[in-house]
Amino acid sequence: MSLSARDNKAKRLLREDLKQRVRVLEHSHKHTGAPRVWRELEKVRKQLRRLDWNRAEYAVVRLKHKYYIGSNKCGKLLAHRLRAQRAASMIKVVCSPSGAEARTSDQIAEAFAEFY
Repeated sequence: MSLSARDNKAKRLLREDLKQRVRVLEHSHKHTGAPRVWRELEKVRKQLRRLDWNRAEYAVVRLKHKYYIGSNKCGKLLAHRLRAQRAASMIKVVCSPSGAEARTSDQIAEAFAEFY
């Protein structure tokens, strides 16, 4: 645990240092406009982007792992199939012997009660 905490602290300090260097170099480039400062600024920005990219990659891996481990794939597939079966077996309209159509659930229940 202390190893990862030390590593995280080092990365956090490096990120803060890089951000501070970017601010200083941006200020310097704004006032001087020197190509050497611009190249250094681009180099530091690239390091900062790489560090942020590593953090984002790690977050995506953790997210995928969480959803892979914690998901209920079988239950989801079964629920989807049961919903489809329920929708297919639902009675939408019943015609009475007199020819009237019953469309609401109350009317359908009444038509079945009369028939049976």
